[in-house]
Amino acid sequence: MLVILDNGTTAMTGMQEHPGTGRTLDHAQTGKVVFEDLARSLGVPNVIVIDPVENPEKFKQTIQSFLDKPELSVVIARRNCLLAAGAIRAYERCNEQPAH
Repeated sequence: MLVILDNGTTAMTGMQEHPGTGRTLDHAQTGKVVFEDLARSLGVPNVIVIDPVENPEKFKQTIQSFLDKPELSVVIARRNCLLAAGAIRAYERCNEQPAH
């Protein structure tokens, strides 16, 4: 089993963007690696995205269930970094395309 901890930023090194954020280093919108889509495209049969803080019991049950499976499983524990959440929302608002 593989667990990906996705907090929406690269926090340890100063909150720089990375391929999973969908923004360049100057915060402009760009392509985004979607970890769950990548795992599925590689043929991983068991992929789930879960917020471990919002539902810790389901997270625990999912981990146990996936550990019991003989094939590869990917759990993506996704929750935005609290320190970066405001900045992330601001970048996303700036990058929204006006409706035509």
